[in-house]
Amino acid sequence: MEDRNRVTVKIHGQECSFSATESKEYLYQLADSLNELMDKIEASMPPGHDAALPLITALNLADERLRILEEKRRLEQQILELQQDSMHYAKLWEDAKRSFARQQEENKQNAALEQRCKELENSCFQMQQELMALKGEGARADAAPAAPADEPAEPVQEELVLDAAPEETPYGSER
Repeated sequence: MEDRNRVTVKIHGQECSFSATESKEYLYQLADSLNELMDKIEASMPPGHDAALPLITALNLADERLRILEEKRRLEQQILELQQDSMHYAKLWEDAKRSFARQQEENKQNAALEQRCKELENSCFQMQQELMALKGEGARADAAPAAPADEPAEPVQEELVLDAAPEETPYGSER
């Protein structure tokens, strides 16, 4: 069993003894607070209504208690809403981090694709240069005297005509 503290206090001029588990200092503070409240209420009452003072004091305390309980309920609801908001924003933050990581990966892949495109464009340009060189050699060969009739003629190859001029790319002219 818990230790109980026994005190005797004066409440509005009457001695009252009681015991409680709270400290004696706290119990004396309660009595002082009650005396202050009763004096305040008594000062606002018309004379001769002393019998109603304890009842009016009790009503004031009950009113204060209900207001405090209502404020407590409102604050608990607000805490619940804030916790829900916090969880919602934490989820949004995690989603944003995942999205950012995906975007970074896509950026890496895009950079690799861009590099591969540049390599292919350079390769295509080099092939066009080689083709132009081969066309030049073919033109010089056509201008050379014809082979004697006793030597077999070289087979004629169809020429693939490609535009050798560099094209504009999304990355600018790189050729």
